Amino acid sequence: MERARDIGNLELLTPDDPSMYGAITSFRVAGRTSEADNTAIVQYLFDRYRIFTVRRGGPVKGDCVRVTPALFTLPEHTDRFAVALRDVARRFRT
Repeated sequence: MERARDIGNLELLTPDDPSMYGAITSFRVAGRTSEADNTAIVQYLFDRYRIFTVRRGGPVKGDCVRVTPALFTLPEHTDRFAVALRDVARRFRT
């Protein structure tokens, strides 16, 4: 997520503190907090980049998108995800 922290309208729900990192992270595009908004982002990430994510409801301030890297996730996959996040932030800007 470090590579996406400079994307202005992307809210990363992963703490900056390395002692609080985990295998799951979430994000949302600022102003896109509805179920429909985040379902559309999930679908776009899969259709355009073949990146599997899940819409999650319930966090404070609205819905978000969750992504869970695995042990077999390659550096190329995280590179593609970083590119995809910039695309999503532009495409779904409010």
